[in-house]
Amino acid sequence: MGFRRRPLEELGLGVTLGSKDEEVAYLKDFYKDKTVLLTGIHGFKGAWLALMLRELGAKTIGVGLHADDGLLFPMLDMTGLGIEHQILDIRDRALVDLVKDTRPDVIFHLAAQPIVSVGHEDPYLTYSSNVMGVVNLLDGVRALDNRVSVVNVTTDKCYHNVEKEEPYVEDDRLMGEDPYSSSKSCAELVSFSYRVSYFDDYDSPNAKLLSTARAGNVIGGGDFALNRIIPDMARALAANEPVVIRNFDSIRPYEHVLDALYAYVVLAARQWDDPSLVGAYNIGPNDESVMRTRELTDYFAAHTPLKIVDGSAGRTFKESILLSLDSGKFRTTLDWAPTWAGKEEMLDKTLVWYQKWIQGDEDMTAVTLDQVREFLAAPQSSDR
Repeated sequence: MGFRRRPLEELGLGVTLGSKDEEVAYLKDFYKDKTVLLTGIHGFKGAWLALMLRELGAKTIGVGLHADDGLLFPMLDMTGLGIEHQILDIRDRALVDLVKDTRPDVIFHLAAQPIVSVGHEDPYLTYSSNVMGVVNLLDGVRALDNRVSVVNVTTDKCYHNVEKEEPYVEDDRLMGEDPYSSSKSCAELVSFSYRVSYFDDYDSPNAKLLSTARAGNVIGGGDFALNRIIPDMARALAANEPVVIRNFDSIRPYEHVLDALYAYVVLAARQWDDPSLVGAYNIGPNDESVMRTRELTDYFAAHTPLKIVDGSAGRTFKESILLSLDSGKFRTTLDWAPTWAGKEEMLDKTLVWYQKWIQGDEDMTAVTLDQVREFLAAPQSSDR
């Protein structure tokens, strides 16, 4: 791609990107006073990203489908933190008008129907959210008369998974089989089509800079989605009940939610400054963080009174056993590496959050913000 990392003196900061603290300083300078539109703010990743953007100085406008009890978002005092949010269904063409009205500098598109099992039960909801939601967003971007950097978050499940041992790279075939995975393959194709059809004038001062980020299996405190392994274990702990596990042998590249989100904010900032960076990127952890489900359950069982029940006989839909990503393109091009890279480190950060939630006497806004600040202050791993 001919990428040359721009030294920060060219961006007016006077130092060269290298260490994590220098990169965070660059990000704070970039996001200060910028308007960021965040779809999916009421979800697990969206709530964490809103807090990270707040720490970086952005003016965030968040939209989501709901903010019901039982989610991370209602536990956090977003209004008190100065983060705007509203209810909006991304399947509604009102999203087009919202994009035009807010004229954001940066957009992070996280809103989606994110659950594989729900995709099996309700494919219409899944496709209408995960495909037409992207179309509505990008139609809004088309209408803007200002420069905007867009990161559309999809998933590692967008690939045609043939259970191969080699990790998937960005040029591998996009053909998810189940409705959720298929919908995310479609979202990638929609993004590609808009990028080459409408957003290809990178020399314009009003350029539309669109990339997709393929990450999956993020873990961290505050995920309460159904049919996900760590939320299921957390709910079981809170209720003092055993947890039923469908598949102990599935292998996934787990990464802490803050590592994935940090990669998104880096990508949005860097492609704003260097449009040659736009494209599709895998964002995954180090090899050491690829784990079997049994490793997760064993960790929780060793550190808590959690009881585990084998529920593999009750599985009602096909789940892939092996799926991993090669994120070498993103690491090399943007000189990125996970921060909380070790298995025990990311599992400990996750478990500590849930333990404080279960105790019931903690300010979860403070707990969550403390982890964001700890993450931003921590050095990156050396594995790049």
